[in-house]
Amino acid sequence: MSGPDISEIERSETFRKYWRKMVTTTIVLFIIWTFFAVWIHLPVQTTKNILIFNGIPLHWFLAAFVAIVGGILLIFIFAFIARKYDEEFKRELRGHA
Repeated sequence: MSGPDISEIERSETFRKYWRKMVTTTIVLFIIWTFFAVWIHLPVQTTKNILIFNGIPLHWFLAAFVAIVGGILLIFIFAFIARKYDEEFKRELRGHA
């Protein structure tokens, strides 16, 4: 009965490190997204009487524009970070092969 190959162990450890980075990044960006999606809308009572752009209430503008744009920006940021992690992961796997 033979144990796992050393390269398998190293690859497994590399994958765990990669996965930990991805989960941490996802959690951090999700927390940032909740700011745009939830917390920015909490002071509605103080912003509903503020009118911008020919009578659009500020709270509607925040909900319709800022939250969506913030979420889309976070998607692009996540894609950039994930690509960087993927390249690093592939480089480490090639080094262990």
